[in-house]
Amino acid sequence: MAKRDYYEVLEVPREETYENIVKAFRRLAKKFHTDTNKDSEANARFVELNEAYQVLSNSQTRGAYDTGGFAAVEELEEQLRNPYTEEQQAAVAAARAQLDGNTGERERERELSGKQKRTEQQESRKLLEEEHDSEKEQLRKEDHHNSKRTMAMVESGYWKA
Repeated sequence: MAKRDYYEVLEVPREETYENIVKAFRRLAKKFHTDTNKDSEANARFVELNEAYQVLSNSQTRGAYDTGGFAAVEELEEQLRNPYTEEQQAAVAAARAQLDGNTGERERERELSGKQKRTEQQESRKLLEEEHDSEKEQLRKEDHHNSKRTMAMVESGYWKA
């Protein structure tokens, strides 16, 4: 099926404003939407309306359509999908390849520094655990000493239990 002129599809003149294009699209979309129109041609017409609206509602694609028709819109969409020329793509690929070579070295350095950090963290944990254990032992000794002192005071009659 050959494509119809987008202005014909939306039933608007070429010099129509953006606001009137939106109004025309909404009016026709209500008329041909498959929820409101069970005609077999309604779905195809609705798809055609959407395509026309997508092009004419965007100033950049509308300008391309007005100057070069369907081919200009397709070319613009291709440029938007892939904005780089072949030379630029080749340069990017070469730069990525070079970075990938350097990345291996960086990853090894990160891995080594990660191992070193883990070792330092483990040593730090051991020191903290040892400090904690010695503090617990000190508190246990103090509690034991205080218990003995309390018992001695109770036995001497100084302090009644």
